[in-house]
Amino acid sequence: MRTLSQYGYHHIGTSGDCGVYQDVLSSLIEEEAYTISAWVYVVSGSGSVFLETYDGVDFARIQANTIGTGWQRITASDDIGADLTSACVWVGGSGEFYFDNMQLETGGISDFTYSATNLLVNPGFESAFASWSDWNDATRTWSYLGTDLGLQMRTFMEVTTPSSTVYRWAVG
Repeated sequence: MRTLSQYGYHHIGTSGDCGVYQDVLSSLIEEEAYTISAWVYVVSGSGSVFLETYDGVDFARIQANTIGTGWQRITASDDIGADLTSACVWVGGSGEFYFDNMQLETGGISDFTYSATNLLVNPGFESAFASWSDWNDATRTWSYLGTDLGLQMRTFMEVTTPSSTVYRWAVG
């Protein structure tokens, strides 16, 4: 069993409300059921993935949380409301995690199939943080593990610090 994903979001958060998010309002049909899920490798702490909607008055959330450490697939499902003014998928938490293969799809958990249409853009972070935005200054890294002529393993990362300075480097 692998301990790290090929691509992924490496998250280190000091508070439960830091992470990355993606706006999904234009992808949703109001008053439908949706399932949100992700593969997560938990090093420490408690991580979450959720779909949060806002109708101009109230926030609603479909949320799945990690339990324990190691690789786990977290998932949650529920109906969303009507007259939405915003909707986003958020991932993060307090601790250290590797998030991969995020999925947002129509239907309940009983309808879930891994090959279902994913409403997220760049759900496995194959394109670093394209389509994702920072929330509350999480320290994040994007990891790619691949081979160079089959001989050398490389990791490419992008880190955003709380001061918003971006660093890129390769470790071979």
